Amino acid sequence: MLEKMNPWSILFKKAPEQLPSMTMRKRNVQLEGVVTNIKLLYKFVHEQANVTKADEHLRDARLEAMLNIVDEIKSRLLESNAAEKKDSRTNELRRCSSSIATTSSDTSAAATKTATASTSQPPMPSPTKEHSTKPNLFLITPPSSPSSKPHKIMTPPISPKPRRAPPPLSVPAKAPVQEMISINCDAVLQENNQLKRKLAAALVARDSAEKVCKTICKDSENAARELRWRVGQLEEANESVKYLSELNQRLYNKLSGQGTVEGLTEELVERNKELMQRIEKGREEHDAILGTLKEGLDLNKRLALEMESCNEMLSKLRTESPTMVRGKEDITQMLKLKKILAKMERYLTSWQVRLRETPLKNID
Repeated sequence: MLEKMNPWSILFKKAPEQLPSMTMRKRNVQLEGVVTNIKLLYKFVHEQANVTKADEHLRDARLEAMLNIVDEIKSRLLESNAAEKKDSRTNELRRCSSSIATTSSDTSAAATKTATASTSQPPMPSPTKEHSTKPNLFLITPPSSPSSKPHKIMTPPISPKPRRAPPPLSVPAKAPVQEMISINCDAVLQENNQLKRKLAAALVARDSAEKVCKTICKDSENAARELRWRVGQLEEANESVKYLSELNQRLYNKLSGQGTVEGLTEELVERNKELMQRIEKGREEHDAILGTLKEGLDLNKRLALEMESCNEMLSKLRTESPTMVRGKEDITQMLKLKKILAKMERYLTSWQVRLRETPLKNID
């Protein structure tokens, strides 16, 4: 009887440990697209690691996309876990309800059977009578011999079936419902947080786009101003070219009216050649003078340094008394002073010779 009332044998014919999981029997919809999102995230990470100067402006947008993809994958995984928990809990509740229904039906059937048996049986005699201990007798007479005596057949007394107490009804606890409500609340909160993050990312992207648009507008205004300035310069240049062409035409007409255009042009060309030659000579002399001037400045610096050293030596010699005996150090200082003076004399003589060889000429 207990085997017949087992709900697992009635519903599934197997134990719950041997049943396949719900993920194997039912397709998980929440995990669709997670693999593609992971591949896309890997691609973005690879591009972010190998970013170039040309793609430098896409760094922030790529980071926002990566964060959005991570949030999407996380939300999908949480939804799939919540759905699996919900499915397993609903299956357990369904099994409990089916077992309760089967046990209640069995108990009601047993109660009806006992009630019908008690109503169909005749009232039991009291135990004080004699025939209470005797078994029930049924007389059977065959139809072939009506005059013969009937045979007596003894049957055992029928005892009523003992009533079985119905099992206590298992009232489902309120904890699973509260757990499901908390799971749903967590999912709603996670979805709200995800939407807030997306909204914040959209606001940041909008602010960056506004900044880029403002910079582009400023650049376009600056470019327009520069173009206007260039156009003004071109107009001024055109006006100056027109003025010079008109002046040239007037001069040409004036010279052609005098009839000495060819002679004047030849004289001007010769004069120009002479002036160019004189200018080249003046440049060469100017370069030579500059070179000598630089050398003279360098020589002046050297002489100034040597004169300072000579002054120091002379001041030391003057401070000492003339009656003191000269030592080796004083003799070496005097020799150094003589060498410095000879060097200065050589510098001055070479400079005097150079000035004599390249005298300055007045340029007409």
